[in-house]
Amino acid sequence: MNKSIYGELFGIFLSVGIGLYKAWVFMFLFNWFVSPTFNLPEINYIMSFALILTIGVLRIKGSSKASLHYERSVMGDNERLFHDITESFGIFVTLNIVWVIGSVLQMIIY
Repeated sequence: MNKSIYGELFGIFLSVGIGLYKAWVFMFLFNWFVSPTFNLPEINYIMSFALILTIGVLRIKGSSKASLHYERSVMGDNERLFHDITESFGIFVTLNIVWVIGSVLQMIIY
C-alpha cells in the first residue's frame, strides 16, 4: 500500500469516529433540552445517529463542495492529510465546547 491509501483510510476512520461522537453529543443535548421543552420522549444513541445522518443528507452545501474538491485536488498527499486532521480536530473541539455549554445550561435550568 502506498502513502495516499493510508491517508485516505485514516480520513475515513477519523470521519466515522467523529460522526459517532457527534451522535453521542446530539443525543445528550436533545435529551437535556428538546425532550423536556416539547414534551417529547428521550432518544437513544441509534435514533440520534439516524437523525444526524438524516440531517446530513438533507443539508445542502451548494458550490462550496465544488470549491473544496478543487482545493483538495491541487493539494499534495501530506497537505491533504494535514487539512483533514486539522478540520477533524476543529470539529472535535467545537463538539466538546457545545457539550460543555449544554451540560452547564442543563445544570442551571434543571
